[in-house]
Amino acid sequence: MSFLNKPLVFGLSILLNLAGWADETPEREWTSTAGTTITGTVTELNDGVASIVSKNGRKLKVPLNKLSPSDQAYLNDFFEGENTDASPAAVAVGKSETVGPIDAGDGSSYFLYLPKTLVPGGSAPLLFWTGSGESHAKTLNHWKKTADIIGIALACSKEAKNGNNPKSNGDHTRTCLKHIQKTVPVDIRRVIFSGGSGGGVSSIRNCASLPCIGAIPFIAWEPEGTRYPKNAFFYFGTGAHDYNRYSTAEAVSNLGKRATHRLYPGGHTITGWEPAEDGLLWVYTRHLYADRSRYLKEAEAFEPRLLAWIKELATTKPHEAYYWVDHLLNTCNVSGGIVTELDDLFETYSANADSIMYLRGRQELEKFSKRFLSNKPGGSLRGHTTDQIQRSAKKFQTRYEGIADLGQIFADLAKKTD
Repeated sequence: MSFLNKPLVFGLSILLNLAGWADETPEREWTSTAGTTITGTVTELNDGVASIVSKNGRKLKVPLNKLSPSDQAYLNDFFEGENTDASPAAVAVGKSETVGPIDAGDGSSYFLYLPKTLVPGGSAPLLFWTGSGESHAKTLNHWKKTADIIGIALACSKEAKNGNNPKSNGDHTRTCLKHIQKTVPVDIRRVIFSGGSGGGVSSIRNCASLPCIGAIPFIAWEPEGTRYPKNAFFYFGTGAHDYNRYSTAEAVSNLGKRATHRLYPGGHTITGWEPAEDGLLWVYTRHLYADRSRYLKEAEAFEPRLLAWIKELATTKPHEAYYWVDHLLNTCNVSGGIVTELDDLFETYSANADSIMYLRGRQELEKFSKRFLSNKPGGSLRGHTTDQIQRSAKKFQTRYEGIADLGQIFADLAKKTD
């Protein structure tokens, strides 16, 4: 179907008269957020509306936020800021920094990051973060590199935080997502919710009540009676002696193969932010390869970046590169042309004995979580351990000492929770 046959999607109206022929753009192809195109010139940008004269002489008025982010940015640059109603996408596209706070209405606002690798057409996924405290522009920095690899938009609520009641935090999330849906070229049915501590609890609640493809809760307890969506994936992150480790382990055990428990050194904090980056890539790849044919264009754009990242990672952290190749081949069961190259990388990386031990250690941590941490009463337990946990953790600490941070993780598992 042609660009002009999509009036409802693209919101076009025919111009009877077109004023202001000066300083028109060169003739080029313009793309809508729905993926349709038209070739022509833009003669004017006024109050958030672009006046287009098509190649065959048709005169159209197009709301700026119905054009692709790159076209929005081009027009704002060309007309030197004459537009007074630029959408968040127009402001954020192609920038290396987060923009915001963006007013979503009803007392809610958010920060936004759009990578240059965002797939056009409005079908790209979104990571939405809720913190335990008020989020700010730097909050999204932790995921930027991974977002660029994936081609996923990032946003975080400024107002959702501890101290609000759960309904208030949920309302802030919904308001922000409604605004994002109207102004940013993403599919809000493909949201990955994430958050830390109380914000992690909010991410679980959001995933249970809103359309999503998964969640990445950190150091969070599981709300009683939570019902998780059937087709979503879950990456739970917990400090090894965090008092929420039991509730998390129980949730992961109940979710089975759709979830993983990432234990890392420390207690009730996010140690570094590597687990958060890993969580985003883990959930996204599980989602993508559960139905690759549905997102074929997206997969074909993502996979070369993914392979390049794995090869770069192997130069400094070969054990992690080996983990990710194994994850893709044996957990995601990848398909398509990428399989052959992954098989070759798997064979190459498996020659490193430490890499093999690292993968085994990560697998042992999953088993440890299910066997020793799940099925504990009370969920969040402070000052808690058992003789069985301590004996087993110390045994594994000795086995994996010197293999990345595995020895420290098992040492922390032996400690009382705090």
